[in-house]
Amino acid sequence: MLGCAKTTSYDPFYQEDNGAVFNDVVAFEEVEKITLPLDKNSAFRHYSFGFNKSNTSSDYYYSFLNEYEKSIVYYNLKNRKIKKIVLKEEGRNGVGNLSGVSAHLFKNENDFYYYNEYTATLFNLDSLGNIKSKHKIKDYKTGKAFPSPEPSGINPFVVFNNVAYFSCSLSQPQNDYSDYGMILKYDLKKETTDYIVPFPDLYNKDFWGSSFRYLTYFYFDTNNEKMTLTYPVSPFVYSVDLKNKTKDSVYVGSKHFKTVEPMRLDLEYAFKQDRNFKQEDEFSLTNSDYFRIIYDEYNNYYYRFALVRPTLEEKRRGVVFPDFSIIILNKNFEKLGEQVFSSSVYDNNTVGVTDKGLLIARKDLYNTNEDEITFSVFNPIKKS
Repeated sequence: MLGCAKTTSYDPFYQEDNGAVFNDVVAFEEVEKITLPLDKNSAFRHYSFGFNKSNTSSDYYYSFLNEYEKSIVYYNLKNRKIKKIVLKEEGRNGVGNLSGVSAHLFKNENDFYYYNEYTATLFNLDSLGNIKSKHKIKDYKTGKAFPSPEPSGINPFVVFNNVAYFSCSLSQPQNDYSDYGMILKYDLKKETTDYIVPFPDLYNKDFWGSSFRYLTYFYFDTNNEKMTLTYPVSPFVYSVDLKNKTKDSVYVGSKHFKTVEPMRLDLEYAFKQDRNFKQEDEFSLTNSDYFRIIYDEYNNYYYRFALVRPTLEEKRRGVVFPDFSIIILNKNFEKLGEQVFSSSVYDNNTVGVTDKGLLIARKDLYNTNEDEITFSVFNPIKKS
């Protein structure tokens, strides 16, 4: 299912430049495939995964949290060696129940972070699963409706200079999001929590649908402590300088849909007692929107993802997964290309950047051999 351009009655932010109209000079080209073995306890897709460069070497690793065997599994992508840490639920080094919505972060082969969403606790672990430190980053007992940290593979948390940053989900709807920070900032030394970077203003105007449309996706630049953010319903990409406390935005639209449409032109709908959640999900899953953003440090490009969702009729015929488009941007967020990937071939979840290029998991190849996972490796190539 490949989407075509779509117009709606709601386009207050629409512009052609840097959206439908752009200098189309870069395209992705597949250069190789990387195949890794999977044991019988490892699935193709995981809630928590990552492609990370070791902070003690030049090697890249693919890792995931295996909730079935309660472990962190990691592959060295250079020598293809696989290792794992079996996590303990109880005792001196217990991290609690390993749920399907917990998350991890790979730093190096002797330095990992594990976040338990149920207890809102961040653990720092060594290669044996021993706890080096732990931090309670949010107290659910307060009863206050602060945003809830919700890190995942597509929205990973970051730990830099003894500060952790988590994207959050809504605990409950708000009348005004202007000061409602959706990034949780936790200082590991001071043990203090702060909420930063509120939603853009368009969230104050209308009701947008299901909860996933209220997520914040971000890339954290450790060189200058800047965040690049994207939101499912906004055509803009936002840049936040945490040091100077400035925020800029640039319009970056997809050529496959004109705008993202709200479900209701009424913010108060979120507070109605008779909300139809099935209808909200149906609307949200059949109206195209934006997704994550990642940075390719080797080519100096940003990749913004857009989900080209099926129509309502297609969904009712059984089309579940949306195709996805990757928008290629330079460091000034000027659009240089956009390419669609079929959901029957590629997985929009398991994607990451290494020194080899942009890795995208191959759903079609896994369906023919469940003993391995294969990534197509793409490089951005300037068109001649």
